[in-house]
Amino acid sequence: LPRSTAMSAREADALRDFATRGGTIIADGEPGVFDEHCKRLEKGQLSDLFDRTSQGGGFNSRPVARGKAVLLNTPILNYHQDRLVNKEGPIHAMFGDLLRSAGVRPVIAVTGTTGKPVVGIEAHTFRNGGANILALMTNPQLRVDDLGPPEFRSNERFAKPMTVRITLPTESFVYDMRAGKPLGRKREMTVTVEPYAPQIYSMSTEELPSFELSVPSRVARGSDALVSIRPTATSSAATHVMHIEVTNPSGESIEYYSGNIRAPRAAGVKLLPIAA
Repeated sequence: LPRSTAMSAREADALRDFATRGGTIIADGEPGVFDEHCKRLEKGQLSDLFDRTSQGGGFNSRPVARGKAVLLNTPILNYHQDRLVNKEGPIHAMFGDLLRSAGVRPVIAVTGTTGKPVVGIEAHTFRNGGANILALMTNPQLRVDDLGPPEFRSNERFAKPMTVRITLPTESFVYDMRAGKPLGRKREMTVTVEPYAPQIYSMSTEELPSFELSVPSRVARGSDALVSIRPTATSSAATHVMHIEVTNPSGESIEYYSGNIRAPRAAGVKLLPIAA
C-alpha cells in the first residue's frame, strides 16, 4: 500500500479479509486515515492491523489470523534517487526478504550472473496458453532532470548493457522473438540486455511448430488476395502473431500491404486488396 492514506470502507474491508485469509499487507505510512473523499477520520480504518510502535529492523510486523500486516518504519520515498548512485541496497534487500517470507517468488527468475538480485532490469511475464513470454528491459530513471542535486541527475549506472541470468521452472524450448530464432532447449541462460532495447523470449515445454504460408499464385487487378498462415502441428501457444512483409518486384517493402497476422490456434488470414 504505497502511501495509501485514503480509501473507502469497502476497500479497507477487502484488505482486512485478504490478511485474514493468509495474505500479507505491506504499507509505508498508516493507511486509511482518510476516506475515499479525502475526509480525515478520527481513527485509521486499518489501525487494528498495524503495529505503530517504534522498533528497529526497518519494519514492524503483526500477525493477522493466517496472514500478517507489515508497517515500514524506514523512509523509501528516495529509493528512485538512491538506485542511481548505488545506495539502494538495504531497502532492496529488505523488500526481497519481505516478499519471500510472504511466499512471493517469480516463476521465471532473473538475477545477476552470480545469482544475486539484480537492480535496473524490469522483467514482465505473460502467459500465452501453454507458453510463457518474458520481456526484459533496463529501467533507467526517465526524468533525471527532476531529481534534485546534480549527483542524482545521471543514468550512467543503467544506460549501459547489463548481463543477467534467466532461470526457468523447467527445461523448455526457448525462442528469441525479436531475432526470430530458436535458442534450443534450456533451463538456464545468460543474456545481455542493451539499454533502451527490450529482449523478448517465448518459452514452452513443447517445441513450437513451424508454419505454412498459403498465397494465390496469381491475382487479377481489382480483386483481393487472401494470404493465410497455419501451424503444421498442434501448438501449446494459445495465439501466434506473424509478421508478413510484401515487396514489389524491386524488393522494396510495401508498407500498406505488410503487417501482422494474429492466429489463435488455427490459421490466421490477411486480405490484400489489389488496385485495378
